[in-house]
Amino acid sequence: MYGHLVGNTGNHTSVKGVPMPPTAWALSSEWSQIWDAPRFRGDGRVQKLALSREALGPLLKIAASCVAVLLPHVQGKEGAVVLALDELGCHLTVPLVSSWCLPFKVVAGFSRKGLKRPLAETFEATMGFEDGDLDGQKDSKRAASWRDFSSTDPLYALMGEVQEDKVVGEDGEVREATLNRYLETLMVKKAAGKPKDWVEVWAAMGIPIESQGKVLAPIVRFGLLHAPESLGSVLGELLKGHRVKTKAVEEAVVSGMAGTEDRYGVLREMLFMVFPKSPHSDWGWSRVGWSWQEWWKILEKTMSTIDSVSAFDELSLLLERIEASGGKPLAQQGQVWSEVRLSKVRALLCKLGGVEDENDLSACLDVTIR
Repeated sequence: MYGHLVGNTGNHTSVKGVPMPPTAWALSSEWSQIWDAPRFRGDGRVQKLALSREALGPLLKIAASCVAVLLPHVQGKEGAVVLALDELGCHLTVPLVSSWCLPFKVVAGFSRKGLKRPLAETFEATMGFEDGDLDGQKDSKRAASWRDFSSTDPLYALMGEVQEDKVVGEDGEVREATLNRYLETLMVKKAAGKPKDWVEVWAAMGIPIESQGKVLAPIVRFGLLHAPESLGSVLGELLKGHRVKTKAVEEAVVSGMAGTEDRYGVLREMLFMVFPKSPHSDWGWSRVGWSWQEWWKILEKTMSTIDSVSAFDELSLLLERIEASGGKPLAQQGQVWSEVRLSKVRALLCKLGGVEDENDLSACLDVTIR
């Protein structure tokens, strides 16, 4: 199907006539890294790739070039490509993509978000799709190949299933029975071997931004019952992987943890994972636009939601861990913990612990905040 775009030179496959602006190269590089992920090489995983590395490269370039052309029609300009695609709901899960549908999945993501139909039809004609392919009306059997791996690789299979049987319906409502079935596989049957697997699963689900909080809330409630020891790491990875907004996490915590004791340190783990890296430290999470002020907002919102005594204890333990990671007392980490920030910490601790005089905090804490 791609004969007019792909040509052969000796033993190497090359792309002919495909424009590759910086946007396209960035996408191609990102997708290449996903394809090389070691998760798809481990024991019990899919050992043999459907496409060789040499065959995949040109296909990624074709898809990336197409997205680079279409992106301005959606955004109005080129921008932070990978994040922009996530915001638009265009999630490319490479292991589930075969040679026939790679560019199709890219364009389908834009089509769902209101790509003008004439442009979509032009793309169909250019890429050799038949009428209706863009809407997924044909070759549906190929999309169900995930079923073949339900017993040998349940995570791989689940990532295919969640794309076919959506968690959020067309009416915008969360289908909780469907979501609970997936959570049973992920948390109870342990298909998600590590918290970072959730980044890929969430991307495959294609959750609209406005529905993130509504989907995350039942995940928090289910996780507290069945896998509380890893729930904090899951939330942290979803934030670090740019899959959920901080507001969605706040809404989920309010819905699922209000008034409860955080016995497993869910919030403590999540907040430690996303503690912002400063220019003068060798640890922490670095992200454009992420700062101590933003981190404090989510801390204050979430900690104030749970039982106050539990929140006091959890905040104290969190500060101790941060202090230990910094290698010296917080009060001596002036580049990060200024007096203004430490005063906010003391005020919140007094509020949570029912302490009237800040000077009395030292008797309750093992961390230096003055």
